[in-house]
Amino acid sequence: MKNIKQEELPVPSWVSVDQESPLWNDHLEDSCQTLTEASQVFLQEFPLYRGKIEVSVLLTDDLHIQALNREYREKDQPTNVLSFPLEDLQKGTFLPKVPHILLGDMVFAFETILKESKAEEISFQDHLFHLCIHSFLHLLGFDHEADEDAEEMEALEIKMLKSVGIEMRKY
Repeated sequence: MKNIKQEELPVPSWVSVDQESPLWNDHLEDSCQTLTEASQVFLQEFPLYRGKIEVSVLLTDDLHIQALNREYREKDQPTNVLSFPLEDLQKGTFLPKVPHILLGDMVFAFETILKESKAEEISFQDHLFHLCIHSFLHLLGFDHEADEDAEEMEALEIKMLKSVGIEMRKY
């Protein structure tokens, strides 16, 4: 597993990135830039978290994410992203009274993201950006299980994506 060092690629110091799969090699620099831009948009929407959080990102493949999906969600299939919050935040309204917290982990599967981006005829990086925003919201306690919650989460996604000129697509 390759741990991307801050001086190697332009990721914020509070985002640690591990590349587990070589499938990301040709997309790595652009993907780290996308993660950086998504992080900045996230902090514009949730400025209370600026300077207080850390996020861990794993860039993996379908085989590994399928195993995680099976273990943690009882779904034996690959998915595009999994989010593992480490704090029980209620839709971004609770900020622990500590100077710094590990917000959680994001796991991205290369093949599924590539397949979905081709099927939707959007760029790989735009899709990754959307999934990163989606994952950040999950780490803050947002979900899309109930219709009302899904509408609230989608509205935030649309707002953040629109701020950088990305059109929201249904996946």
